[in-house]
Amino acid sequence: MEKLQQEHLPKLQSYEEQEAILAYRSSYSKTDPDATFMRTKEDHLGK
Repeated sequence: MEKLQQEHLPKLQSYEEQEAILAYRSSYSKTDPDATFMRTKEDHLGK
């Protein structure tokens, strides 16, 4: 039980926070949750 609380509960809380952010978006940056991905006419991915 102690291992569960120390190792897995923090991860679960992190996943729940990420799901809350994604609830209204299709993607987000983990380092800057307010940022969005923008495509340009010159797509560096070649698409």
